[in-house]
Amino acid sequence: MYFGIHTLETLKNMANLYYVMFVAGLFFIAVWVILWDLYSNKIPKKSLTTNVRICPKCKKPDVSSDLSAHSFAQGSVFNNYKCNQCGHSSIFFPEIETIK
Repeated sequence: MYFGIHTLETLKNMANLYYVMFVAGLFFIAVWVILWDLYSNKIPKKSLTTNVRICPKCKKPDVSSDLSAHSFAQGSVFNNYKCNQCGHSSIFFPEIETIK
């Protein structure tokens, strides 16, 4: 291909080629967007299970953070848990997986 003066017929052929390439590019983009919408996981799947802390002493799931003065003095306010049923307070409260 040379970069000299082109005839009118050559310019028309080049314009037609560029138009065909442009339309093919638009078609490719449209197909890509449709396939992306079909196969992407835009909506996260809801989990059917959840984790619940249970008391190791009485095995009840009624557990909350221990905000007592003793926990503040230890510096472990967010690590200590307290059973609301039996009053057991500790760092270790196991979690079990339950179905919603």
